[in-house]
Formats: sequence, structure tokens, C-alpha cells
Amino acid sequence: GKTFFLSAVAGFITTLPAAAAGLNFEFVVKTAPTSNGYVIVTPGTPDQILAGQAYSSTGGDADSETDVTATTITLVSSVAVIGDKVKIWSDGTSWFARGFSDADAGITFTG
Repeated sequence: GKTFFLSAVAGFITTLPAAAAGLNFEFVVKTAPTSNGYVIVTPGTPDQILAGQAYSSTGGDADSETDVTATTITLVSSVAVIGDKVKIWSDGTSWFARGFSDADAGITFTG
């Protein structure tokens, strides 16, 4: 379990390690990205990232992935703000995530 505070205005890409039981990370926006966003990706097949949800301060499900097929989580540039965060856990086979953002479009799951 490790927490990363994201603080590059230009954003950057982070690649997760291979899935392993018990691995977990938290990514917290310390500086809002104005270009590129903060992108979290898997190392590739078979380590698909995701089943998970992103919730916003409006209380709704801003984005979700219910199949374990996505490979990318993005804290979106010019939308994500200080305090937005994503928690990621592994069961040893796949990755699971839950995100919290101020705006509905602040966190996306793709791939």
C-alpha cells in the first residue's frame, strides 16, 4: 500500500506493476493537471486493470467499468482538481479501482 501525490501541471503516465494479490495504491491529485492529465495504465495483457467506479461530488456514478477489460484510468486535465483520488487494489489476477472527483468527468476508465 502506497500513496502517490500527483503534482505535475503537465500530468504524466504511470504504469502499474503486474497484478499481485494484496497490492494496492492510492493516487491523489496535489496539483491540478492543465494538460495531458494523470494517466494510470496496466502493464498489458493479462494484467487488465479494471472493474470499478468513479464517483463525483454530485453523488452520481460518473463513470464505471463492470467488466475487467479496461487498461487505463485518467484523471482528466482541466477537469481533475486538488483532492481528486483513485484507489486501486489487486486480487492477484486483475485490478479493481474506485475514484472520487469533484466533477462528473474528472476520472475516466478506458481501454
